[in-house]
Amino acid sequence: MPLSPSIGGVPLNETPGKHSLDPNEPRRPSSYEKKVALVLQGGGALGSYQAGVYEALADTKYAPDWVAGISIGAINAAIIAGNAPADRVPRLRTFWKTITAPSAYWVAPDCWPFDIWQRHASALRSLSFGQPGFFHPRLPVEWNPLAPPLSYYDTSSLKATLLQLVDFDRINRDKNVRLSVGAVNVRSARFAYFDSAEITIRPEHVYPICKPYQAEHGCLRARHAVRFAINELEELPPESVKETPQAKRLHEFGCVTEMDIVQLIYRPMSPLGPAMDYEFGRSTMTARWNQGKADATLTLAAAPWLDPSPPEVGVRIFDVVHDMLMIRQSRHVRSDTTTTPP
Repeated sequence: MPLSPSIGGVPLNETPGKHSLDPNEPRRPSSYEKKVALVLQGGGALGSYQAGVYEALADTKYAPDWVAGISIGAINAAIIAGNAPADRVPRLRTFWKTITAPSAYWVAPDCWPFDIWQRHASALRSLSFGQPGFFHPRLPVEWNPLAPPLSYYDTSSLKATLLQLVDFDRINRDKNVRLSVGAVNVRSARFAYFDSAEITIRPEHVYPICKPYQAEHGCLRARHAVRFAINELEELPPESVKETPQAKRLHEFGCVTEMDIVQLIYRPMSPLGPAMDYEFGRSTMTARWNQGKADATLTLAAAPWLDPSPPEVGVRIFDVVHDMLMIRQSRHVRSDTTTTPP
Protein backbone atom coordinates (compact mmCIF):
# COMPACT_ATOMS: atom_id res chain seq x y z
CA MET A 1 0.00 0.00 0.00
CA PRO A 2 1.54 3.37 -0.98
CA LEU A 3 2.43 5.80 1.74
CA SER A 4 0.27 8.91 1.93
CA PRO A 5 2.27 12.12 1.41
CA SER A 6 0.89 13.75 4.55
CA ILE A 7 0.95 13.40 8.29
CA GLY A 8 -1.52 14.59 10.86
CA GLY A 9 -3.66 15.98 8.05
CA VAL A 10 -0.89 18.33 6.86
CA PRO A 11 -0.14 17.96 3.13
CA LEU A 12 3.46 17.21 2.21
CA ASN A 13 3.63 20.29 -0.03
CA GLU A 14 3.26 22.42 3.11
CA THR A 15 6.13 20.76 4.94
CA PRO A 16 8.74 23.22 6.25
CA GLY A 17 11.86 23.08 4.07
CA LYS A 18 10.13 21.23 1.24
CA HIS A 19 12.66 20.41 -1.51
CA SER A 20 11.39 17.36 -3.42
CA LEU A 21 8.21 17.14 -5.46
CA ASP A 22 8.21 13.37 -5.24
CA PRO A 23 8.54 11.92 -1.69
CA ASN A 24 9.77 8.67 -3.23
CA GLU A 25 12.72 10.41 -4.91
CA PRO A 26 14.46 12.59 -2.30
CA ARG A 27 17.02 14.92 -3.81
CA ARG A 28 20.65 15.14 -2.74
CA PRO A 29 22.62 17.63 -4.81
CA SER A 30 26.31 17.02 -5.40
CA SER A 31 27.07 20.14 -3.36
CA TYR A 32 25.85 18.38 -0.19
CA GLU A 33 29.01 16.45 0.65
CA LYS A 34 28.44 15.60 4.31
CA LYS A 35 28.71 12.01 5.47
CA VAL A 36 25.52 10.31 6.63
CA ALA A 37 25.45 8.60 10.03
CA LEU A 38 22.46 6.66 11.33
CA VAL A 39 22.33 6.63 15.15
CA LEU A 40 19.89 4.19 16.75
CA GLN A 41 18.99 4.26 20.43
CA GLY A 42 17.69 1.49 22.67
CA GLY A 43 14.07 0.66 23.36
CA GLY A 44 13.46 -3.06 22.86
CA ALA A 45 10.34 -3.65 20.78
CA LEU A 46 10.34 -0.01 19.67
CA GLY A 47 13.31 -0.89 17.45
CA SER A 48 11.06 -1.97 14.59
CA TYR A 49 10.46 1.76 13.99
CA GLN A 50 14.20 2.07 13.30
CA ALA A 51 14.02 -0.73 10.73
CA GLY A 52 11.30 1.17 8.89
CA VAL A 53 13.42 4.32 8.92
CA TYR A 54 16.32 2.43 7.36
CA GLU A 55 14.06 0.95 4.66
CA ALA A 56 13.16 4.50 3.61
CA LEU A 57 16.87 5.41 3.45
CA ALA A 58 18.08 2.25 1.76
CA ASP A 59 17.33 3.09 -1.88
CA THR A 60 18.14 6.79 -1.68
CA LYS A 61 21.32 8.82 -1.92
CA TYR A 62 21.23 9.14 1.87
CA ALA A 63 22.19 5.55 2.63
CA PRO A 64 24.37 5.76 5.78
CA ASP A 65 28.16 5.73 5.71
CA TRP A 66 28.26 5.11 9.46
CA VAL A 67 25.77 3.19 11.62
CA ALA A 68 25.82 3.38 15.42
CA GLY A 69 23.54 1.93 18.04
CA ILE A 70 23.03 0.64 21.55
CA SER A 71 20.77 -2.13 22.85
CA ILE A 72 18.18 -2.95 20.16
CA GLY A 73 19.72 -0.16 18.09
CA ALA A 74 23.03 -2.03 18.11
CA ILE A 75 21.31 -5.15 16.78
CA ASN A 76 19.65 -3.24 13.94
CA ALA A 77 22.94 -1.45 13.23
CA ALA A 78 24.89 -4.72 13.05
CA ILE A 79 22.36 -6.20 10.62
CA ILE A 80 22.65 -3.11 8.41
CA ALA A 81 26.45 -2.93 8.45
CA GLY A 82 26.90 -6.70 8.27
CA ASN A 83 25.11 -7.25 4.97
CA ALA A 84 25.32 -6.19 1.35
CA PRO A 85 23.02 -3.25 0.55
CA ALA A 86 20.49 -5.43 -1.27
CA ASP A 87 20.23 -7.83 1.69
CA ARG A 88 19.88 -5.35 4.55
CA VAL A 89 16.12 -4.77 4.54
CA PRO A 90 15.32 -8.48 3.98
CA ARG A 91 17.61 -9.42 6.89
CA LEU A 92 16.00 -6.82 9.12
CA ARG A 93 12.60 -8.27 8.22
CA THR A 94 13.83 -11.78 8.99
CA PHE A 95 15.05 -10.68 12.42
CA TRP A 96 11.84 -8.91 13.36
CA LYS A 97 9.63 -11.68 12.02
CA THR A 98 11.67 -14.24 13.93
CA ILE A 99 11.36 -12.55 17.31
CA THR A 100 7.64 -11.78 16.82
CA ALA A 101 6.76 -15.24 15.51
CA PRO A 102 4.57 -16.30 18.51
CA SER A 103 1.92 -13.73 17.58
CA ALA A 104 2.25 -14.05 13.80
CA TYR A 105 -1.22 -15.57 13.40
CA TRP A 106 -3.05 -13.47 15.95
CA VAL A 107 -5.87 -11.53 14.37
CA ALA A 108 -5.05 -7.84 14.56
CA PRO A 109 -8.05 -6.10 16.17
CA ASP A 110 -8.69 -2.54 15.08
CA CYS A 111 -11.06 -1.41 17.78
CA TRP A 112 -11.04 -0.74 21.51
CA PRO A 113 -10.75 -2.58 23.89
CA PHE A 114 -9.62 -5.66 21.95
CA ASP A 115 -6.47 -4.00 20.64
CA ILE A 116 -5.42 -3.10 24.20
CA TRP A 117 -6.14 -6.62 25.44
CA GLN A 118 -4.00 -8.08 22.68
CA ARG A 119 -1.08 -5.78 23.46
CA HIS A 120 -1.31 -6.73 27.13
CA ALA A 121 -1.42 -10.43 26.23
CA SER A 122 1.62 -10.03 23.97
CA ALA A 123 3.58 -8.19 26.68
CA LEU A 124 2.65 -10.80 29.30
CA ARG A 125 3.76 -13.58 26.99
CA SER A 126 7.09 -11.83 26.43
CA LEU A 127 7.67 -11.42 30.17
CA SER A 128 6.80 -15.06 30.86
CA PHE A 129 8.47 -16.87 27.98
CA GLY A 130 10.72 -14.39 26.19
CA GLN A 131 10.98 -14.07 22.41
CA PRO A 132 12.40 -16.73 20.06
CA GLY A 133 15.88 -16.04 18.78
CA PHE A 134 16.27 -13.21 21.29
CA PHE A 135 15.89 -14.00 25.00
CA HIS A 136 14.17 -16.38 27.43
CA PRO A 137 13.89 -16.70 31.22
CA ARG A 138 16.65 -18.69 32.83
CA LEU A 139 15.83 -22.20 34.00
CA PRO A 140 15.32 -22.80 37.74
CA VAL A 141 18.48 -24.91 37.91
CA GLU A 142 20.53 -21.88 36.89
CA TRP A 143 19.59 -19.97 40.04
CA ASN A 144 22.37 -21.09 42.32
CA PRO A 145 22.11 -19.01 45.52
CA LEU A 146 25.89 -19.17 45.93
CA ALA A 147 26.53 -17.79 42.42
CA PRO A 148 23.32 -16.30 41.03
CA PRO A 149 23.27 -15.23 37.38
CA LEU A 150 23.61 -11.55 36.54
CA SER A 151 20.31 -11.35 34.67
CA TYR A 152 16.84 -12.85 34.77
CA TYR A 153 16.82 -13.47 31.02
CA ASP A 154 19.28 -15.50 28.97
CA THR A 155 20.27 -13.87 25.65
CA SER A 156 22.44 -16.72 24.37
CA SER A 157 19.92 -17.42 21.60
CA LEU A 158 20.58 -13.92 20.29
CA LYS A 159 24.15 -14.89 19.44
CA ALA A 160 22.92 -17.64 17.13
CA THR A 161 20.50 -15.20 15.51
CA LEU A 162 23.24 -12.64 14.95
CA LEU A 163 25.59 -15.22 13.46
CA GLN A 164 22.83 -16.27 11.08
CA LEU A 165 21.89 -12.76 9.94
CA VAL A 166 25.13 -10.76 10.25
CA ASP A 167 28.39 -11.20 8.37
CA PHE A 168 30.89 -10.00 10.96
CA ASP A 169 33.77 -10.47 8.55
CA ARG A 170 32.10 -7.94 6.29
CA ILE A 171 31.75 -5.46 9.17
CA ASN A 172 35.45 -5.74 9.96
CA ARG A 173 36.75 -5.52 6.40
CA ASP A 174 34.26 -3.14 4.76
CA LYS A 175 35.59 0.41 5.02
CA ASN A 176 32.56 1.92 3.26
CA VAL A 177 30.19 1.43 6.20
CA ARG A 178 31.49 1.97 9.72
CA LEU A 179 29.80 0.36 12.74
CA SER A 180 29.92 1.64 16.32
CA VAL A 181 28.01 -0.04 19.13
CA GLY A 182 27.72 0.69 22.83
CA ALA A 183 27.16 -1.48 25.88
CA VAL A 184 27.37 -1.20 29.64
CA ASN A 185 30.28 -2.55 31.62
CA VAL A 186 28.46 -4.43 34.40
CA ARG A 187 31.45 -4.13 36.73
CA SER A 188 31.84 -0.36 36.49
CA ALA A 189 28.32 0.60 35.32
CA ARG A 190 29.99 2.77 32.69
CA PHE A 191 29.36 2.82 28.98
CA ALA A 192 31.80 1.07 26.68
CA TYR A 193 31.94 1.76 22.97
CA PHE A 194 33.21 -0.51 20.20
CA ASP A 195 34.11 0.81 16.77
CA SER A 196 34.84 -1.27 13.67
CA ALA A 197 37.42 1.35 12.67
CA GLU A 198 39.42 0.55 15.80
CA ILE A 199 38.72 -3.04 16.87
CA THR A 200 37.38 -6.31 15.51
CA ILE A 201 33.61 -6.43 16.14
CA ARG A 202 32.18 -9.74 17.37
CA PRO A 203 28.62 -10.79 18.34
CA GLU A 204 29.39 -10.19 22.02
CA HIS A 205 29.83 -6.47 21.34
CA VAL A 206 26.25 -6.23 20.08
CA TYR A 207 24.47 -7.85 23.05
CA PRO A 208 22.08 -5.43 24.76
CA ILE A 209 23.09 -5.09 28.42
CA CYS A 210 20.73 -2.34 29.49
CA LYS A 211 18.89 0.68 28.09
CA PRO A 212 20.95 3.87 27.96
CA TYR A 213 20.04 7.33 29.00
CA GLN A 214 18.92 9.58 26.18
CA ALA A 215 21.48 12.22 25.25
CA GLU A 216 20.32 15.82 25.33
CA HIS A 217 20.72 17.48 21.94
CA GLY A 218 20.91 20.87 23.69
CA CYS A 219 24.14 19.82 25.44
CA LEU A 220 25.57 18.54 22.17
CA ARG A 221 24.67 21.76 20.40
CA ALA A 222 26.24 23.88 23.19
CA ARG A 223 29.48 21.88 23.26
CA HIS A 224 29.83 21.98 19.50
CA ALA A 225 29.06 25.72 19.43
CA VAL A 226 31.91 26.32 21.87
CA ARG A 227 34.32 24.26 19.75
CA PHE A 228 33.19 26.11 16.63
CA ALA A 229 33.71 29.47 18.36
CA ILE A 230 37.22 28.42 19.42
CA ASN A 231 38.08 27.79 15.79
CA GLU A 232 36.81 31.26 14.83
CA LEU A 233 38.69 32.82 17.74
CA GLU A 234 41.98 31.47 16.36
CA GLU A 235 41.73 33.83 13.41
CA LEU A 236 41.86 36.94 15.62
CA PRO A 237 45.19 36.93 17.51
CA PRO A 238 48.48 37.85 15.81
CA GLU A 239 50.83 35.09 14.74
CA SER A 240 53.00 35.57 17.82
CA VAL A 241 50.05 34.70 20.07
CA LYS A 242 48.98 31.72 17.94
CA GLU A 243 52.36 30.09 18.53
CA THR A 244 52.12 30.21 22.33
CA PRO A 245 51.53 26.98 24.29
CA GLN A 246 48.21 28.35 25.56
CA ALA A 247 46.93 29.00 22.04
CA LYS A 248 48.02 25.57 20.89
CA ARG A 249 46.19 23.90 23.78
CA LEU A 250 43.08 25.88 22.87
CA HIS A 251 43.44 24.76 19.26
CA GLU A 252 43.03 21.14 20.32
CA PHE A 253 39.48 21.90 21.44
CA GLY A 254 38.49 23.60 18.21
CA CYS A 255 36.33 22.00 15.51
CA VAL A 256 35.31 23.06 12.00
CA THR A 257 32.83 20.23 11.45
CA GLU A 258 29.31 21.28 10.48
CA MET A 259 26.59 18.84 11.48
CA ASP A 260 22.94 18.48 10.52
CA ILE A 261 21.08 16.35 13.08
CA VAL A 262 17.76 14.99 11.86
CA GLN A 263 15.53 13.58 14.58
CA LEU A 264 13.09 10.76 13.83
CA ILE A 265 11.10 10.02 16.97
CA TYR A 266 8.48 7.33 17.37
CA ARG A 267 5.24 9.11 18.25
CA PRO A 268 2.44 6.59 18.84
CA MET A 269 -1.12 7.65 18.13
CA SER A 270 -2.19 6.55 21.62
CA PRO A 271 -0.39 5.94 24.95
CA LEU A 272 1.28 2.53 25.04
CA GLY A 273 2.03 2.27 28.74
CA PRO A 274 5.07 0.79 30.51
CA ALA A 275 5.04 -2.38 28.38
CA MET A 276 5.82 -0.58 25.13
CA ASP A 277 9.45 -1.77 24.95
CA TYR A 278 8.65 -5.45 25.56
CA GLU A 279 5.39 -5.74 23.63
CA PHE A 280 6.61 -7.78 20.67
CA GLY A 281 3.26 -8.43 18.96
CA ARG A 282 3.51 -8.95 15.20
CA SER A 283 0.81 -6.39 14.41
CA THR A 284 2.45 -3.82 16.71
CA MET A 285 5.85 -4.47 15.14
CA THR A 286 4.42 -4.01 11.63
CA ALA A 287 2.66 -0.77 12.58
CA ARG A 288 5.85 0.68 14.09
CA TRP A 289 7.91 -0.37 11.08
CA ASN A 290 5.45 1.30 8.69
CA GLN A 291 5.38 4.47 10.78
CA GLY A 292 9.18 4.65 10.77
CA LYS A 293 9.22 4.31 7.00
CA ALA A 294 6.51 6.94 6.56
CA ASP A 295 8.20 9.43 8.91
CA ALA A 296 11.56 8.99 7.18
CA THR A 297 10.01 9.30 3.71
CA LEU A 298 8.34 12.58 4.66
CA THR A 299 11.54 13.89 6.22
CA LEU A 300 13.59 13.01 3.14
CA ALA A 301 11.09 14.78 0.93
CA ALA A 302 11.24 17.94 3.07
CA ALA A 303 15.07 17.89 3.26
CA PRO A 304 15.45 21.06 5.39
CA TRP A 305 19.19 20.41 5.66
CA LEU A 306 19.54 21.58 2.05
CA ASP A 307 18.67 25.13 3.07
CA PRO A 308 21.70 27.42 3.35
CA SER A 309 23.40 27.35 6.74
CA PRO A 310 24.72 30.53 8.41
CA PRO A 311 28.53 30.40 8.58
CA GLU A 312 28.58 30.83 12.36
CA VAL A 313 26.32 27.80 12.98
CA GLY A 314 28.07 24.49 13.60
CA VAL A 315 25.05 22.31 14.43
CA ARG A 316 21.53 22.38 13.02
CA ILE A 317 18.77 20.16 14.41
CA PHE A 318 15.65 19.25 12.44
CA ASP A 319 12.46 17.43 13.33
CA VAL A 320 10.19 17.59 10.28
CA VAL A 321 7.39 15.48 11.75
CA HIS A 322 7.27 17.68 14.86
CA ASP A 323 7.08 20.80 12.69
CA MET A 324 4.21 19.33 10.68
CA LEU A 325 2.30 18.41 13.82
CA MET A 326 2.80 21.94 15.15
CA ILE A 327 1.31 23.31 11.92
CA ARG A 328 -1.69 21.09 12.39
CA GLN A 329 -2.07 22.13 16.02
CA SER A 330 -1.86 25.83 15.19
CA ARG A 331 -4.55 25.39 12.54
CA HIS A 332 -6.74 23.62 15.07
CA VAL A 333 -6.27 26.42 17.61
CA ARG A 334 -7.09 29.08 15.01
CA SER A 335 -10.24 27.24 13.93
CA ASP A 336 -11.38 26.97 17.56
CA THR A 337 -10.85 30.68 18.26
CA THR A 338 -12.38 31.98 15.04
CA THR A 339 -15.90 33.29 15.47
CA THR A 340 -18.40 34.48 12.94
CA PRO A 341 -19.44 38.12 13.49
CA PRO A 342 -23.14 38.64 14.16
